[in-house]
Parts: sequence; C-alpha cells; structure tokens
Amino acid sequence: MIYNYLSLEKVRMLKECSRITYSKSMPHPSRTMFYHDLAYVSKGHFHLCQGDDKIIAQEADVFFLTGNNYHFSDANSPKGSECIFLHFDIDEKDYIKSGRASCRERVS
Repeated sequence: MIYNYLSLEKVRMLKECSRITYSKSMPHPSRTMFYHDLAYVSKGHFHLCQGDDKIIAQEADVFFLTGNNYHFSDANSPKGSECIFLHFDIDEKDYIKSGRASCRERVS
C-alpha cells in the first residue's frame, strides 16, 4: 500500500476540477501529472496502477494519484464510467511511503 503524506504548512491551490464521463469503453490515460489528483467515482469503475499499487475504484470510491508519478490503466473502464476530479498543487514537503504506516506516523 502507498501512503501519501501531504504537508499542511502550505495553502494548496486548486488547479483544475471537473467531471469526466467516458463515451465508450476505454482505459484511463497513461501519464505523469504535475499535480496531485483526488477523484470520486460517481458511475462505473476505473482500473489504475501507480508504482507497485493497483487501484480498482468503483462507484462511490475516492482515489488519490500522487503528482510527479507515472500512472496507467491495465483494463478498460466501461462506457458511462464517470468521475469528479480535483487537481491541486504539490508541495516539496509531500512524500510517499510504501508499506504499512505506524501509529506514530499517522498521529504526527
């Protein structure tokens, strides 16, 4: 599992937000974005991979893609799949940790 730690010292600038609906069965784009991506699946489902983690996000799920990290899809999302997304700034103090977070890390 990937744990994303976002610095709370900086006010984040929302760069883009919208709703996307797939007009046909297709994979999520393969890309590296220069913003963090927080998405809510309102219909259908999405299959994504980032690093060693595989995300299968279904209706009513929320998923997070870390900026400056390549992500891709290993399966098509069905026609009509829809998500609402928020893209926001990366901070130099943000970091990613693979594995299991300890209680101390979650509290601090």
